[in-house]
Amino acid sequence: MASEIMYWSDLRGKPVQLSGQGRKAGVVEDFYYDPETQSVAALRVKTALYGSRALLTSAIAALDQDNVTIENENMLIDETNTGHLSLLPLGSQLIGARVLNEQGHELGTVSNLYLGVYPLVAMRISSFEMGRARARRISAHAITSIDGNTLTIMGQEDF
Repeated sequence: MASEIMYWSDLRGKPVQLSGQGRKAGVVEDFYYDPETQSVAALRVKTALYGSRALLTSAIAALDQDNVTIENENMLIDETNTGHLSLLPLGSQLIGARVLNEQGHELGTVSNLYLGVYPLVAMRISSFEMGRARARRISAHAITSIDGNTLTIMGQEDF
């Protein structure tokens, strides 16, 4: 594990490799998250043969700068067989989301996400980044609600 925190933009597009086989099973395209806890339940992996599959965070053997590694292709679950997972929103919907303070004033939009990736079984959204050049990070703990493409944060004045 190279780092405990990873930009979502660095994880998206990363190949999913099969351990010890030297074969690529797919590419990370998105993730399912719980808006109540900001925990990442699974990665959404685009495969060449079967389309999109879910990869539970508990099934990830390793994550490094170059790859996500899994033991075998059986770790990739058909999305129609994921139960509650299919009801969770996708993380890509957070990029471009409006950020409001509790008074309803718009503070900006989400440009990227920091994911806590250690330990892998507890992957989570660690913070939200707003802006580009002089980006501002907002801790996931400051989020009071996520409603569609709007995040509300506590204790922030206009800036």
